[in-house]
Amino acid sequence: MTNFSEIISALGGGPAAVAIAGLGYFAWRVLNWWREDTKEYNAALREIQKEATESLQASTEAIRTLTEEIKRRD
Repeated sequence: MTNFSEIISALGGGPAAVAIAGLGYFAWRVLNWWREDTKEYNAALREIQKEATESLQASTEAIRTLTEEIKRRD
């Protein structure tokens, strides 16, 4: 991994180089945080969709059972 001081030296040193390197690091951290947050959100969304699908399947089965029972009574 490249050392922070090597990056600043490669940028020519000075306050502008420090600002550019710091801004790059900050942007990298924000994007990394956003990626992790998105992963967690997507996992939660998948779980909600799974539960909704299971509930819908159970409801469909219950309706099917009730329909068959009604048909047998008629």
